[in-house]
Amino acid sequence: MGLQPPVGASRGVCVQEKGYSICHCVDHHTQRIVPMVNGEDTETQDVLGVAQGQAQSLQADDIAQEGARVADKSHDQSDRAEFSTEYRQLEDVLLQSHADRAGPTLSEQEREYRRPVEEGAASNRLLSVLNRQNEITYMLLRQQQLSLLPPKSVTVFDGDILQFKSFMMSFEHNIEAKTDSGQDRLFYLEQFTRGPARDLVRSCQHMGGEQGYLRAKRSLLEHFGNEYKISTAYIEKVLNWPNIKPEDPKALNEYSLYLKGCCNAMAKMNYMDELNVASTLKAIVTKLPYKLRDRWRTKAQAKLEDNTSRITFTDLVQFIEKQAKICSNPIFGDIQEPVASRNKRPNVSKTLFRPKSTYATNVTTLSTPAAPSMNSDVKTPCLCCDGAHCLEICNHFKKKTHREKLNLLKEKGLCFGCLCKGHMSKDCKDRLTCNICNQTHPNVLHINFGAKGHASRSEEQPQKQISKVSSNACGHTGAGYSKCALSILPVQVKSVKGNKISQTYALLDPGSSATFCTERLAQKLCLEGKSTTVLLRTMAHEKPIKSVLISGLEVSELNGKMFIPLPDVYTQKSMPVTKENIPTQDDLKQWPYLSEVQLPHIDCDIDLLIGMNAANVMEPWQVINSQEDGPYAVRTLLGWVINGPLGGSNKGVEMATVTANRISLGDLQELLVSQYNTDFNERAYEEKSEMSVNVKKFLNIVNESVKMKEGHYCINLPFKADSITMPNNRVVAEQRLCNLKRKFKRDPNYQKEYTEFLSDVIHKGYAEKVPSAQLNRSDGKVWYIPHHGVYHPKKKTLRVVFDCGATFQGTSLNSELLQGPNLTNTLIGVLTRFREQPVALMADIQAMFHQVKVTESDTDFLRFLWWPQGKVDDAPVEYRMTVHLFGAVSSPSIANFALRKTAQDCTGQCKQLSS
Repeated sequence: MGLQPPVGASRGVCVQEKGYSICHCVDHHTQRIVPMVNGEDTETQDVLGVAQGQAQSLQADDIAQEGARVADKSHDQSDRAEFSTEYRQLEDVLLQSHADRAGPTLSEQEREYRRPVEEGAASNRLLSVLNRQNEITYMLLRQQQLSLLPPKSVTVFDGDILQFKSFMMSFEHNIEAKTDSGQDRLFYLEQFTRGPARDLVRSCQHMGGEQGYLRAKRSLLEHFGNEYKISTAYIEKVLNWPNIKPEDPKALNEYSLYLKGCCNAMAKMNYMDELNVASTLKAIVTKLPYKLRDRWRTKAQAKLEDNTSRITFTDLVQFIEKQAKICSNPIFGDIQEPVASRNKRPNVSKTLFRPKSTYATNVTTLSTPAAPSMNSDVKTPCLCCDGAHCLEICNHFKKKTHREKLNLLKEKGLCFGCLCKGHMSKDCKDRLTCNICNQTHPNVLHINFGAKGHASRSEEQPQKQISKVSSNACGHTGAGYSKCALSILPVQVKSVKGNKISQTYALLDPGSSATFCTERLAQKLCLEGKSTTVLLRTMAHEKPIKSVLISGLEVSELNGKMFIPLPDVYTQKSMPVTKENIPTQDDLKQWPYLSEVQLPHIDCDIDLLIGMNAANVMEPWQVINSQEDGPYAVRTLLGWVINGPLGGSNKGVEMATVTANRISLGDLQELLVSQYNTDFNERAYEEKSEMSVNVKKFLNIVNESVKMKEGHYCINLPFKADSITMPNNRVVAEQRLCNLKRKFKRDPNYQKEYTEFLSDVIHKGYAEKVPSAQLNRSDGKVWYIPHHGVYHPKKKTLRVVFDCGATFQGTSLNSELLQGPNLTNTLIGVLTRFREQPVALMADIQAMFHQVKVTESDTDFLRFLWWPQGKVDDAPVEYRMTVHLFGAVSSPSIANFALRKTAQDCTGQCKQLSS
């Protein structure tokens, strides 16, 4: 029989024709025929190379088709016997062809011995080629699936450091990974940034290429990607979150989602451990409604009793998240009592002539019908005369006295606010507004006080035209009998403490002595302030209103980058103008002399009213005079404004209104004190002033603590409490220092003067570095004071002022200090003593407050952050003041006390000083 291949060895054959090889391997497990690229089956060519010439006599296509047919059958395991037979036949054909070509052939034993080795190597190479083909096919299918996905977009980065990491991940994945050109990357990076971030990128464009892109990316990372800054921003936003009202699932869910984001950020950032501090957790809890605070108190106590682990921020987040889900339950989430639906009825005065709430004096002309319509669709008869009309226009009801009207409403069970049944006026949510006085009552209940002090009856006979003039703090405003343009222009508004910018329209009102903004704008910018009550004056009316006083608001022109600080701003619900008063570019086409004026348009409301207390904004830079009774244009720091008639008439309108804003504010407390002083002025000279409890405590503290040290008096800080504990407010100081750094970048001269001032303070010993051993003091005896620069109005020199009134978690340094008595000599006493002698001397004490030292144990309450030598790129260092500050509420009294103490202690040296 000859040599046989080893047991289990593969048997195979290779057919090579026209650049392809057909290989077939037979073993105990599989049988298959696969193609193989020419040039790689070298060993098979050695064995069957002599068959290549003879194969030319065969039909290549027949062999290929025969091999493919055999290959298809090889995958069917059930046809092993049939496949083996066909394989042998094909093998004999190839061998016969080889024998005819080459003459003598190898022996059967040699063929059987070499075949398994050659076929095994060829099969492995064919498998690798097929695997590669499968990979390419998978990649093509994967690419087709990706092409069916929606296009990915990159969010524009506007400088919000909380969004920086997500922006960079999106940019690197969607843009950086798809281009190798540094110039393209730099261009796209500039395209997808705004504000300060875009300025940083643009500063690197002159470098160009990959170097510019890497520098821009590194600059963005330094300014917006610092983990410490991001952590600080997260914590500050948590602490400044507005309080959540009860049964407000939307607000609670928003807070829960933000806290969840903070919790996730804690896993990746190293500076968010402050969220686990007890004071921070308590501040977060205070944002919740009382019912949830009570639940958390119970849960926290139960957790402490169950195990010894302390409460963490994660525990609080899980609790708030669960409560948000409970309040948002689609079925049982809202458990408020249902409000009974009230009967509505048509109201002519309410639907047609109800004015908007504003702060303007207006003149309103109403076109009154000759007689009430009797064929209206009113289904409910009048409750007074059973007529087919509303009670408010009933003439019989108008003829009654005010007392008779009230008695009738009580008898019929009607509300005094809307004349509807089912509720009382104290619960009324649809109060009518009187067209005569603009108060919240129906027109028929208006009391017109006459000379005799009683209510006069309304006119029985309607007139064709009734002119009503009301000078009050609430009235409808409009454009008058012809369309009239007011000084309204689009602006950008932001807070000094934030980076968020909002676009809105602003009214430049020369008739207002204060600046106002809407509550809507304050919410957009996350502004908070102090609640106050102001007296609003118009032409003939004074009315106290509740408002919120906001500081630190800045405004700029629509496309400008220079923001102008505004004075303190009061919030109100709305502005005394409407969008009808906004001039447009189309309005100016009929006036050729105004062709150079461009009025940009934005889709926003009027949320800002700037008064004359912001004179730099109101100041005219350029004026285009009026021609042919047209409007005139004024260019201001914020852009062009148009004033005057724009043409058009409102003759067909039944109601026309004229705006006359004359807004003036007064302080109620000052008015009240002034009134009392006027009424009881004779008692000011009869009563002897006595020291209050706080004044006595102040004097006891300074008298007991005063000591002489190195030629200066050393006095304790006069705290209200005997043992005081302050929260760690380093976050506030760091934020203010970042704002100061940005201002330094804009104004190098300001930075130079600021650095010189603080360097002088440190050099003279008024401030010192905090020793390293005391940096981590955590006993509640540390307070960080922000600082800013103020220019002297006359000397034009810079003075650094420490903001001792900066609040954190509801407290500040000034709120904890005693102010002390007024120890300054009166002007009358000074002038009288000047006249006693022929020669008077006057001297100035340089840095008077800084001449009084602070006790060393209290200096940590006066810490501040500063860069050594003013190098803002270095890490800030902690300093502390060793003297009493200019800005502390107690400093004037302490300085005057030290001055008097000096006179008393030096009586023996110079007796005249004691006087």
